[in-house]
Amino acid sequence: MNRFLVFCLYSILGLIFPLQGQVENGILDTVPPAQITPDTIIQEKAKKPHSPQKAVYLSMVIPGAGQVYNRKYWKVIPVYGALISTIYFARDNHLQYRQYAEAFSIITNEKDERPDPFNGQFSPEQLITLQNTYLQDRDFMIILAVVSYSLQLVDAYVDAHLFHYDISDDLTLRWEPTINAGLMGFSSPSAGLRLSLTFGASKKRNIQSF
Repeated sequence: MNRFLVFCLYSILGLIFPLQGQVENGILDTVPPAQITPDTIIQEKAKKPHSPQKAVYLSMVIPGAGQVYNRKYWKVIPVYGALISTIYFARDNHLQYRQYAEAFSIITNEKDERPDPFNGQFSPEQLITLQNTYLQDRDFMIILAVVSYSLQLVDAYVDAHLFHYDISDDLTLRWEPTINAGLMGFSSPSAGLRLSLTFGASKKRNIQSF
């Protein structure tokens, strides 16, 4: 159950790298940039430097701080969601492991006069199995926590590199349904999808039809 919840959370983390552009009526168009003028050139030169190293350092000290530095504030939510959930489940599994380990020690040590916390519900073999299960789940959650921490560092570094990057409005991706005719009459027509990638106002290239 714990792994299923973490899997769902990691599915949400896929939103960290969203698709750039706008999609309307089957057309993917990038956002048009401002007209190039001497004023905009001066503004480009006046841009403050955005340091990927600083973004990584901030995220190392405080997870999510690099995302804030990159002005991707919404990413703080999945970052802390992944870290908090994995740390919580790691701690919970560790406590369960300690509980069954203590019970095993009590029932296998004749000198231990403490009562069995489970009142004989589990045999020593069952307690060993439970210990191994919770120990493995604890280690798995620790690994996921480390992965989550590392991913937010990578995300902060990449976003900082692309902070001033602009995508040209000349790039357009269109999709439209099509009918593939049979080859020389030997096969029946079939429905398909044609993708057209446009570079500039007059350069168009059909990518694939399938």
